[in-house]
Amino acid sequence: LLHMGCPPVVVNVMRNMYSQLTIRFKWCGYHGNDLRPSNGFAQGDPLSVMIINALTAVWLRRVEAVAPNATLGGWLDDLSALIHSKAELQAIVQVNDRFDDLTGQLTNSDKSAALTSSKALSARFSDVTIHGQPIPCEPHGKLLGCRIVLDGQINHSLAQKRVDGAVKVASRAALAPVGADARAELVAVAACSRLLQGTAYVGFTQVQNRAF
Repeated sequence: LLHMGCPPVVVNVMRNMYSQLTIRFKWCGYHGNDLRPSNGFAQGDPLSVMIINALTAVWLRRVEAVAPNATLGGWLDDLSALIHSKAELQAIVQVNDRFDDLTGQLTNSDKSAALTSSKALSARFSDVTIHGQPIPCEPHGKLLGCRIVLDGQINHSLAQKRVDGAVKVASRAALAPVGADARAELVAVAACSRLLQGTAYVGFTQVQNRAF
């Protein structure tokens, strides 16, 4: 942080806070013994944003050096790169693996993916890996919480999954020993929110609408 120009007074505040930090686990109303965390930092702490941004800035600068034509983006520790060739992807993956080795982190390969505009293009990237794990290559997926569809083929399977979950919740609400108003609130809060999560980009078929 000091090397990047952060004011020393701010760095000292964070150093003192984290050097004296203790945590407890709470379970069923009971608190465990004090523990001193050996890695990571507290989520929800406004100063932690500076730390994670400083860390990801190192990744971004190195990727800019090896893939200058890539368009980079990110939100805290969720990073992305718009590339134009397989060589760029391989260069970025190599930087990522080295970054993990140096920082002691491990990229979650299960949450990493390459979004391509067609199935044929996906096949060309099938041998690219993160720490030995193949990177899923699909024409649709999630990016920073948004559903991205690049091949024009809208997949209604997610919508069906949400409908099934919402109907199950609504069925339970129907059995609740409460009045009609309270039951309606349960459906609105629990079932409708379950239904709409992540489905705004696809919409619902008529059959799915009738089912709900």
